[in-house]
Amino acid sequence: MKYISLFCLLLVSSFSYAQQNQVKVNNSSAVDITFTLKSFNTQNPGTCLPIISNDIPVLLPSERGEFYKDHNSTYAVSFPIDQWRVLAKDGTNTVYNIPATSIDQSITDEVEWKQITINTPTGSYTLGLDCSGAGTNHIVAGGITMDLNYVGTIMNVDIN
Repeated sequence: MKYISLFCLLLVSSFSYAQQNQVKVNNSSAVDITFTLKSFNTQNPGTCLPIISNDIPVLLPSERGEFYKDHNSTYAVSFPIDQWRVLAKDGTNTVYNIPATSIDQSITDEVEWKQITINTPTGSYTLGLDCSGAGTNHIVAGGITMDLNYVGTIMNVDIN
C-alpha cells in the first residue's frame, strides 16, 4: 500500500507540471489570416521565462480551423508549426525545428499558451495576456471579430 501511494503521488505530480492547455483556432471569416502563438510561464512574474513562440506566421484559410495539442506535435497537423523559438530561463535563445529536434519536456511543462497575434488584411491584432497579465480577449476590426476564451484547458480562438 505504501508503494502504491508513493506511485500515485509521483504520477499526480508529473501531471501537474505537464503542459496544461491546447489551442484551437477557428477562422470563420471571409478572409485568410496568418497567426503566431506565444506560450510562457505565468508563475515566473516579471520575465515569464521560459517563453516559446513561432516566428513564422501560420496561414489559416477562410472557413478552416486547427487544433494544437502541444509544442512538439504541431508539425503533424493540416496547418503545421514546425519551428519554435525558446527563450529559456538562463537567457539562451534557441530555435527548434520540429520534429528534427524537440523542445525538452522540462521546458514545455512550465508554459501555457496565453497569446495569439492574428494578421488580417486590415492589420495585426494580439489577443490574450502578456507577461504582466494585461491584454484583451475581444477585438473587432475591419469587419472581423476576434475572440479568445478558455473552454476547460483549451485556449479557443474564434475569428468571424
